[in-house]
Amino acid sequence: MCSSPSSLTSRSNPFASRFVRPGALAFRGVDGGAGAEQSSDEPQHNFAERLIARLREARCGVIVGNHGTGKSTLLRELAGPLDREMSGGVWVQLTQSHGYRETLNNVRTLGRLQRSVARGGVFVIDGAEQVPRFLRSWIAHRCRRGGQFALVTSHHELAGFETLYHTELSPELINELLGELLAPEKNDIDPALHTQLRNHLQTRDLREVSNLRDLWDELYDVAQAYSNY
Repeated sequence: MCSSPSSLTSRSNPFASRFVRPGALAFRGVDGGAGAEQSSDEPQHNFAERLIARLREARCGVIVGNHGTGKSTLLRELAGPLDREMSGGVWVQLTQSHGYRETLNNVRTLGRLQRSVARGGVFVIDGAEQVPRFLRSWIAHRCRRGGQFALVTSHHELAGFETLYHTELSPELINELLGELLAPEKNDIDPALHTQLRNHLQTRDLREVSNLRDLWDELYDVAQAYSNY
């Protein structure tokens, strides 16, 4: 049976974090993105292998994209292959630093972690735009000199790091993800709620969506408002 409006909870909401967080949805590339483009019919493991092959050549690579375009999701897709091919690595996820003391602490922590990466291992930093330029240059230099690899994400291209992929959004990609999130076999929601969500989406120009997280939050609120009606 379909869930009634009153039975929808913050956990069963189809846009709850457990359904939309990085890794919950498989990464999908957009044709035409910079770097190692992924065609729509290419197996995911082939795409990952090509990205890792480019990282081997470059030693230091960056995945570039705006907030909410799939950078962290792509990193999670690469986690298994990276662990198999570049074992002995270290992963770090950074959030925005507030103040000099927090920035200094990040500098010390990253310096210590980089030195712990095994030869042939990969140093992964999610959110490298938070790292001071001098430290990014130091990390790239140390990785190349020490026979290590560095893979980072950033909102913009970085000196010393080859751009491996540029994450982007498109209306087609967003609709594909929406189809998965609202699929009956995944979320047994009230058909009227499904219609409400689709009607709401009709008011949005998906070409203007630049951050999927914001869209998921918006649709989460629409679903919760409907369930509380």
